[in-house]
Amino acid sequence: MRNIIIVASVLVCCFFITALFGQQGTNDSLINVLKTSNSEIQRAHAGVVLASRLMPAHLDSAFNLIESAAILKNYPGGAEKADYLNALGVFHWFKGRHDSAIHTFMPIISMNETPDMLFRLARAYNNIGALFIRKEMYDSAVNYLNEALRIDIERNNEYGIAKTYYDLSVVYSRRGWYEQALRYQLQSIEMTEKVMDTMRLIHGYNVLGNIYTRLSDKDRALESYQKALDLNTGYDKINNLPNIYNNISALLSAYPDDFDKAIEYANKGIIESAKINDYETLCMLHVNIGGAFSSVNKPAEALSQYYLGLKHMKQAGRVKHVEGLYYHLASAHMALGNYDSARYYAHKSLDIAQTTKSIRWQHQALFLLASADSTAGNYKGAFDKYKNAVALRDSIWNIENRNRIAELQIIYDTEKKELENQSLTERNKLNYRVIKNQRYIIILIAALIVLIIAILFRENRSKTKILRQHAAIINQQNEIQEKNIKLEELNKTKDKFFSIIAHDLRGPFSSLNNLLNLLDDEFNEMNDTEKQTIIHALRQNSTNTLNLLENLLDWARSQMGKIENNPQKIDLHKVASQVIDILRSRAEQKQIQLINEIPDFSYAFADKNIAQSILINLINNGIKFSERGGLVQVSSNTSEDEIEINIIDQGIGIPEDKAANLFVLGSNFKRPGTANEPGTGLGLLMVHEFLKIAGGKIIVKSTPEKGSKFTFTLPALKE
Repeated sequence: MRNIIIVASVLVCCFFITALFGQQGTNDSLINVLKTSNSEIQRAHAGVVLASRLMPAHLDSAFNLIESAAILKNYPGGAEKADYLNALGVFHWFKGRHDSAIHTFMPIISMNETPDMLFRLARAYNNIGALFIRKEMYDSAVNYLNEALRIDIERNNEYGIAKTYYDLSVVYSRRGWYEQALRYQLQSIEMTEKVMDTMRLIHGYNVLGNIYTRLSDKDRALESYQKALDLNTGYDKINNLPNIYNNISALLSAYPDDFDKAIEYANKGIIESAKINDYETLCMLHVNIGGAFSSVNKPAEALSQYYLGLKHMKQAGRVKHVEGLYYHLASAHMALGNYDSARYYAHKSLDIAQTTKSIRWQHQALFLLASADSTAGNYKGAFDKYKNAVALRDSIWNIENRNRIAELQIIYDTEKKELENQSLTERNKLNYRVIKNQRYIIILIAALIVLIIAILFRENRSKTKILRQHAAIINQQNEIQEKNIKLEELNKTKDKFFSIIAHDLRGPFSSLNNLLNLLDDEFNEMNDTEKQTIIHALRQNSTNTLNLLENLLDWARSQMGKIENNPQKIDLHKVASQVIDILRSRAEQKQIQLINEIPDFSYAFADKNIAQSILINLINNGIKFSERGGLVQVSSNTSEDEIEINIIDQGIGIPEDKAANLFVLGSNFKRPGTANEPGTGLGLLMVHEFLKIAGGKIIVKSTPEKGSKFTFTLPALKE
């Protein structure tokens, strides 16, 4: 019955698509395959390709086609399966299910880089990177986008390169690294103009205007916005006018001389936004008008516009930077002498800014509250708020300085990488010419050999010598190719390793530095309890940082093959008891009971240090993610060939979609323990590497909020 419904749905989709697209071009060919092909695989593949073209305008019809092609989910053919997963991932994306979309795209990037798969791999990497931008996971986004860029550069795919440059520009713009964002956006626009993608150009010039706005280049910002407007006028596939008008009015509202233009563009945006009930943009446009009135010292008119923005905010249900809207309301009330209302909205702005961790709006709200307290004669309250506001302002400056340093490093690395890419391209061209010449030489040698055999049959020794030389050349080429593959794998591992070092060591050392600065600056003003608290935090942070560094070094040694495996007879009961003794004090801090249920005289044939390191990491993991008063058990099962060791906790467990990638470098799954212990994910990576060395394996079973069971194996001792 279900198959009949699916077939009927596909036929309805075919009729709809035929009416929508007509009977010409590739769509007509795909519809013909759907209607007439005897191959279920061909029909399914044609369906998912059509589904990709229907989205986002016709999601329901697209989903019917995707559902009817489910046979491709387990189909061994790479291209067909990749197209199915891509269509399903894009459907999840447009439905707002970003995690499901990422999970769907992930299997594509694990497929082989065959010629027919390259553009599919690049598209998958780009889609995953763009989704990570939406999740504000910018490091992961950059990693996946760079992989897409690598493949598209090798393919000389200007459309794909332009798309990835656009996404990289968005990443760096959101991180506040505007010069690097500008470089990528200009490159994207240059390539997009070559491939004549109007939709991408509209978005590109709009983003370019935003970047120039952040760089305080008003003229270039207006020029970019105007180009976006010109392209959007009369273009029926996208209406980005509300967004563009909003950006222009926001830019001009800060300049009193451009008051009339700011109001004009904001009103145009209001008309366009009202057509599509875009309440979020309506809110921002009224805020822009309010800002323009504030710039010419008309607080009453500004306040009226801010209240209209507040009304649309409630209609939208959510608006970005709500704390900013409340701050503007407070500022307008302050200018009008409505101090109680000013305090009310300033406190709302501060509360939301603290929740969203927006340092900018916290410091703005505190300054305004300090002014309100000062006006009311509450000088102590004003002084305290002013002091906190100044501290936040200094923090903003420090963050901007660090971001600038990081951006300069990124610019340097990017320029270096571009030079390396150019050099690699030239080497590839040279290698191609060399290989081409070698082919001619080989053909010539083969011809000479045939001629020599025909004329001088007796001189077979010369023939044998030439054949051996030819075989040696082939062997050398194969060896060079194998070494290149290994070198490329080592480079990827190195890049991921340094990414972990840069990301995970920077935070702990920064925290140590901040605590030391606080102790140094305010030592005399602190009482003994405050000093003891900071010293305890320093000790704990130092211990965690040392553990992280040791894990990083052990991991690096394992990657370089410098960890020796000296298997011998070891008693796992004794080894587990020693590990429990090492970790007992930490477990007692959380009132967690450690139980060794491994029977006496359970012998394994393994390296004692490796076995001990594995147990330390897994039991420590159980302590970290167990609630106070919990239980961590260590047990074993022995068979003829191996011993299974189980570490069982009753902690918070692991989400089902994360468990499969716990032992994969770059999976980016890490979280703090139940007592806010920091986590990096390196401990489980080390366990995985040690078990590869020791000849064992590991599996994990976990139920969220109920606990986890890690089971690893070691070779059993054979008499």
